[in-house]
Amino acid sequence: MKWIKYQIAQENDEEIILLTKKVGYSEANLAIAGEEAYNGQYTIEEDGVSFEEKPLAVELGGTGAKNAQAARTNIGAASASKAMTLNVPASSWAGAGPYTATVTCSFATANNNLIIGAGGALSKDQQEVMAAAMIVCTSQAAGSVTLTAFGKMPEINLPVNVLEVG
Repeated sequence: MKWIKYQIAQENDEEIILLTKKVGYSEANLAIAGEEAYNGQYTIEEDGVSFEEKPLAVELGGTGAKNAQAARTNIGAASASKAMTLNVPASSWAGAGPYTATVTCSFATANNNLIIGAGGALSKDQQEVMAAAMIVCTSQAAGSVTLTAFGKMPEINLPVNVLEVG
């Protein structure tokens, strides 16, 4: 049999006591549960297994969603972060100083928030080149980032980490 299960609140002078109520499933009982349920939450069960739950509304302190991305959207939170390591070939640097290299970054847009830094497992040579090059991200566009070396032009391939944050 299919059931609707929810809690109702009884208040006394000092506290709120929540009592569980379980009624047979029908559209009429579903409407009643939506009105009576504490914070509007109820569960629909069949043979003791819960298979549908009404999310708690944002105005009641919930997210109003059944998954993480919808919850972030509903409450105005940042999207999940994305990360990748880019390979910046030595041959990609151009100019007479400062030097620029534009590399592909699949999730870059003209205005998303990116943090760019040295790759995690740098060799000693790569560490020295990164330090001498003084590389920063100077622009971004849909699908790419442009790096600028204000110091010495890199003459070896470099790994660069990119992190998108909300």
